[in-house]
Amino acid sequence: MITIKPTKDVVACFASAESTSRSVINLTAGLIQTHGRNLWTTSQLIADRFGKRHGNVIRSIENLECSIEFHQLNFESVEYIDDGGKPRKSFNISRDGFSLLGMGFTGKSAAKWKEQFIEAFRSMELELLRIANRKADPSLKIANNEKSAAAVLMTDCLLDVRRELGKTTGPHNFSNEHSLCNWTLTGKFGPINPTELDCHAIRRLTTIRRRNSVLILKGSDYASRKIKLREEYPMAACTLLEVA
Repeated sequence: MITIKPTKDVVACFASAESTSRSVINLTAGLIQTHGRNLWTTSQLIADRFGKRHGNVIRSIENLECSIEFHQLNFESVEYIDDGGKPRKSFNISRDGFSLLGMGFTGKSAAKWKEQFIEAFRSMELELLRIANRKADPSLKIANNEKSAAAVLMTDCLLDVRRELGKTTGPHNFSNEHSLCNWTLTGKFGPINPTELDCHAIRRLTTIRRRNSVLILKGSDYASRKIKLREEYPMAACTLLEVA
């Protein structure tokens, strides 16, 4: 895989793109691929979006008037299997490689796609930088550790109470409790993307989980706990980070 040389504003340490925000994933879907610190698109995608034959794009890449070093750094030759089961040549292309290749694409439609590819690269770089900065923040690390500890406490309390009642506890029971706490925090049931929570929201979720653990030990049923948690923790005005 190509090791992409990030722009000067992007730190060398990138987090996995699996935790990127939904807005960035929607923007880059189908255009940019990621793995660790690598960002790339493919010659197949470029041919498809720009309405060109893939073979012509391959020839354009091979005939680029650039240094051997630049070509090796920004264009990685790979193979894929076509619909007929035959191996075909393709290229993984970095942001810099795309910028050079795109210079030869002209016309109104080409300009539109060039803008979209460049913006997709930029947005993903910024998103990975945001995630890397979060990982480097000691206060966030402490807050996340406390949040995880509260989740273990809530799980143990639920197991103990249900065991005493002669009930088995399955994955859906744990999921329901986490969903309840998430609803108390955000007003929505279901999972939360942790990269979209600021430090205050993480600490608030930790407190909610601890309180729910106490209510579980007291024997409160789910419906009662839902009412109690909402009374004690009204919806915050702003819980999730605004992600561009």
